[in-house]
Amino acid sequence: MSNSVRIDINRRTQRVALIGMLCAVAVVGRIGMTFLPNVQPVTAILILTAVFVGVLDSLCSAVVIVVATNLYMGMGMWTFTQISAWSVIVLISWLIFRKKHNRYLLLAWSLLCGYLYGAAISTVSYNIMSMGGANQGYVLYWLSGLPLDTYHALGNAVFVWFLYPLFSRFIGRGDRGGGKTKFGE
Repeated sequence: MSNSVRIDINRRTQRVALIGMLCAVAVVGRIGMTFLPNVQPVTAILILTAVFVGVLDSLCSAVVIVVATNLYMGMGMWTFTQISAWSVIVLISWLIFRKKHNRYLLLAWSLLCGYLYGAAISTVSYNIMSMGGANQGYVLYWLSGLPLDTYHALGNAVFVWFLYPLFSRFIGRGDRGGGKTKFGE
């Protein structure tokens, strides 16, 4: 086996191990923090994974995290909505920050993502509950969820604040932006 093949296999193994550990941290964090409404590390981990590791790894992580946590917390129609909402956040995060990023922009983005996620979940939930009826009550429904969306947004910001230096140090890129990560993207 040539040296380049061995390095490539080692890199793929490290990547799979990293994604597995990040998914495990997100699952344990989401389940372990259920005592705080809507405060959990999933959104922050998915955003940082998209930026530092890659969009496909982050999309796969979103599915794994949602299915694993919902096996414990309960599956339902919301499972697909959660996967979809986090996937959209991952894609937008990657599109915005794949070339250049810094901690403060990611912090602001993570705050906004708390509200985007809440709006997506509220839209689908309201449409299911109203059974396709009039959308006159949607604004009130969405407004009633804003306090929980605010908890989610603030939680995202706290997690990004503390996780960003770890991702930057151990995975690559940092505040410089651009360049390649240790995984070649």
